[in-house]
Amino acid sequence: MGSRKSTLVKRRLAKAFRMNQAVPAWKRETLSPRDGYNFKRRNWRSTKLKIY
Repeated sequence: MGSRKSTLVKRRLAKAFRMNQAVPAWKRETLSPRDGYNFKRRNWRSTKLKIY
């Protein structure tokens, strides 16, 4: 991540990065098929963040 960003922007980008990860495989086995998928997954091209 570049250094010429404010701390607030960096924190929001880091949160979006964490939220965009998949559900772990070990947790997917214990959950139901509906809950084993992250419905908030976001593609960097199709859906942009409203940070700025």
